[in-house]
Amino acid sequence: MKQIFVLALLVIAFFSFKGRDNTPPNHEEPVRLTAQEEQDAQDFAQSLVQSRDYQCNTVTMFTSNSYTGNADILCDDVHRYRITKPGGRWKVETM
Repeated sequence: MKQIFVLALLVIAFFSFKGRDNTPPNHEEPVRLTAQEEQDAQDFAQSLVQSRDYQCNTVTMFTSNSYTGNADILCDDVHRYRITKPGGRWKVETM
């Protein structure tokens, strides 16, 4: 009788773990932008930099971090800027 009970516990444990995946809890996939969304983000960053009276005729590099909300851009292969949004207001800093 004891052996049947242990065997039943093993079968229950096997089936309860079988359907689970190994994804860690609270695992979020990185945000993937379409080509149009990426272009819109670059255009917005360029206009934001220009509105702060910084030089930016052409965005030559654009990187964003979806976790922090920061974006780093390189304009005209020379000027580097970081865009953040502390306290809900856009901020442009030279790097």
